Amino acid sequence: MHLILPWKCEYRRQENIQLVAMKKLLMLVGDYVEDYEVMVPFQTLLTVGHRVDAVCPNKKAGEAVRTAIHDFEGDQTYSEKRGHNFALNATFDEIRRRITTGW
Repeated sequence: MHLILPWKCEYRRQENIQLVAMKKLLMLVGDYVEDYEVMVPFQTLLTVGHRVDAVCPNKKAGEAVRTAIHDFEGDQTYSEKRGHNFALNATFDEIRRRITTGW
């Protein structure tokens, strides 16, 4: 499970003096999220300059959720394997406080 929500927009200048919108995005994840579906968007959004806060209820920044990898190995359906540990970089309660106080 994952969900990406825009929750704030800031502007910053790049080298060519052009204003670029940097969005603050909230990514909600949980244990055994599909590895590819969480890692790729998270890394891509960071690469293009957005701030992405990845949170999971009942877990704190610095903790991790487990990911799963689904693989087709010639059977009629896929197999599920353990993926990586995806590190959370924000705490759910802290984000909730920021949203309710307007920060």
